[in-house]
Amino acid sequence: MKNFKRVSVVILAGSLLLTGCNQGGGKAGTVDMMKLMQSPELKTISQSMMTQDKSAQTELKAAYDAMQAANSAAQKAKGSSSAQAQAKAAQAKFSGMMASFQKQQQSQQAELKTDVTVAIETVAKSKGLSVVYVKQAVLYGNDEDVTKDVITQLQNAKK
Repeated sequence: MKNFKRVSVVILAGSLLLTGCNQGGGKAGTVDMMKLMQSPELKTISQSMMTQDKSAQTELKAAYDAMQAANSAAQKAKGSSSAQAQAKAAQAKFSGMMASFQKQQQSQQAELKTDVTVAIETVAKSKGLSVVYVKQAVLYGNDEDVTKDVITQLQNAKK
């Protein structure tokens, strides 16, 4: 569920980049983010991210446990440079793995944001829309709903 929320936030942020004031009086469209999140394409991406996260979390837990064990051993063997070196090495390994995990998550989120943004831009251009709003943020309006077109564009882009 945490990853689903994270993916939702990434997509929402990406789509908000495409919103703005419709000052030119051109046509506007909306994207229903709830429907977009339920699309098979984004569900697949979300599940893939969750699978990778679970695998990485298992590895991180093992590294954390090893670091804790090394720290405990170093405290018991006060003055032992070997135990201290092992504790520092375990901590460095854990820190490196954590940084790599965070970098991987950021990369996945950026890729997802780009994919959604490009799909929305492509649909907007093909339909002659000057702006696309997140449907959940529109209180009133009769704008064209382009959600299905964006989902189709995402599916076609991955083929």
